[in-house]
Amino acid sequence: MNETRSMESWATPGCRGARLFPATSTTVAIASGKMSELDGLHKALQLLALNKIDEAEAECTKLLEKNVYDQAAWSLKLQCLTENAFVDELENEEVGLAETFMDNNVISRDARPGTSLARPITTAKGAASRHFVVLRSGW
Repeated sequence: MNETRSMESWATPGCRGARLFPATSTTVAIASGKMSELDGLHKALQLLALNKIDEAEAECTKLLEKNVYDQAAWSLKLQCLTENAFVDELENEEVGLAETFMDNNVISRDARPGTSLARPITTAKGAASRHFVVLRSGW
């Protein structure tokens, strides 16, 4: 028996996961609409492979109504929910390198000349005479 398969035996081209799942009677049943003969979990897995995420999630929900402790159904339902909440990472990169490093809203470390609120000290002698009382005796 020949173990190699031709490209025609794989699932429908262009589908997500088409190379992962070889064309079997279940894949053909899904493609032709004869899904009533499939096992529930296998049906949900094949629906997810064909990128029918909402239908796969509904199938997992049916399985979980029968058995809440079915870990495989929970795992597959979580994967369906994760696929629905996909975030496109390209939209997050709208801010480029130039905008990051050349930010116009950066606060300067040094004050601008003439805008400081501190009193300028003119000379050390003038500042010292204000703080000390000079007596006639020298002390």
